[in-house]
Parts: sequence; structure tokens; C-alpha cells
Amino acid sequence: MAKLKVCQKCGSTMDSSAKACPQCGAPAKGKTGCIIGGVIAAVILIPLIANSSNSDSDTKTTDTSSAVVSTVSVAEENSTVAESVSEDKASSEAAEENQAQAKEESKAESKGEVKEESKEEVKEEVPNNVYKVGETLETGKVKITFQSAEDYTSDNMFIEPDEGNKYIRAYFVVENTGNTDTLVSSYDFDCYADDSAADTPLLTDKMLSSTTLSPGRKAEGYVYYEVPQNAQKIEIEYETSYWTQKKVIFVVK
Repeated sequence: MAKLKVCQKCGSTMDSSAKACPQCGAPAKGKTGCIIGGVIAAVILIPLIANSSNSDSDTKTTDTSSAVVSTVSVAEENSTVAESVSEDKASSEAAEENQAQAKEESKAESKGEVKEESKEEVKEEVPNNVYKVGETLETGKVKITFQSAEDYTSDNMFIEPDEGNKYIRAYFVVENTGNTDTLVSSYDFDCYADDSAADTPLLTDKMLSSTTLSPGRKAEGYVYYEVPQNAQKIEIEYETSYWTQKKVIFVVK
């Protein structure tokens, strides 16, 4: 039985050994033609496939390179941000430290000023409590100058000290340095001989009389006391404040 094949052009059947189609006259293609066609197709497709593969490879390489570059850029940006944050933090800490130090110095200076002011106030408000002849006491209300201290002999035969005793007197000048009237009296002063209270005799010779002084006015005179002749320590006290009962001492002996 003869083998048949189909014409590639018109689709008619013909003997497999025919070299042309009996219907359309188209040359018949055999196995050799198919092989040649396949070879030609292979020659055309292989380069295309190779180019496509290379293109894909190049694309992947480019993508990979881009990813690497992007990663490096991000890393550099992160590093820059980290360094900036670190610098800002260091600057902030330094500023806080400087501010704290400035506050401490300010507090120290303020304390020093307060201490100095306190010393000045104490110096003004609390006078020296011991005065000798020739020295002046200033209380803010009165100024008292201790001018002299001496033994005194009465010329009145009826006014004599007890046996073993003697009279002494001290001369004071008192000035009102306040803004209101003030009372001045010889009874503002108390005398102690060897820490024992001394009596006040009835002697009036140039005595410091009781009087009210206007601001800026003065009064002066003697205060008299009877003390033992052998007394080793004789002091006159004056109370500078009725409310605080602070006292100063005028040393006679």
C-alpha cells in the first residue's frame, strides 16, 4: 500500500514519493525540509534565548547592585543620624551641666551675701557689751559716752559711806539719736561690786537727772554708788532693750 502525505499548501493528499502536489503544483516537503526548517528555527531562536537570558541576568545584576547601593545609603544615613543624635545629646548634657553649675555658684554667692549681710546686721543690732572710759555706746535710739569714773568724797557730814565702804561716781553723756522722745535717768544704770549689787547714795552734785529728751537732745551728769573699799571688780550695767533685756557693761575697775 502506497504511503500518502498532505500538501502543505492546498491540503490535498498525494503519494509520499511525489515531489510536487498534483493539484496545486507546490513542491512537496519531505523529512529533509523539516530538518532544514528545524535547523533554521534553532539558529534563529538560540541567539534570542541567549539574549533574553543575558538580559534577565543583567537586570538581576542591576537590581542587586541597586539594592546594595540603597542599603549602603540607608546605612550611611542611619550613621549620620546616630552621630547627630549623639552630638545633640552630648550638647544637651553639657548645657544642663553648665546650667547646674551656674545655679550652684549662684546659690553659693547668694549664701555668702546673706551671711555677710547677717554679720553686718548683727554688728549693728548687737553692740559690744563691754565699754571702758572714753568709749561710746550706740543703740540706735541713744548714744551714751562713758567719760570718766572716780572715787568720790562727800562734803556733807550727814552723808557718809558705811565703814569699810566708799563712794564712786561715773560721768555719762546721753544723746537721743532716735525719732521719738526718750526718758533718761540715773536709775537706768545699776552698779555691781565683785558681782554684788551696790547701793545708790543720796548725792546730787551734778547728778544725771531724770528727764525726757527730744530727738537730737542731750543730757549729762554723774551716777553715784557705794561700794566696798577693797572691791576688785566694779561694773555699771545699762539695759539697752526693755523687751530683750540685753545689757552692756561700763567697766569702772
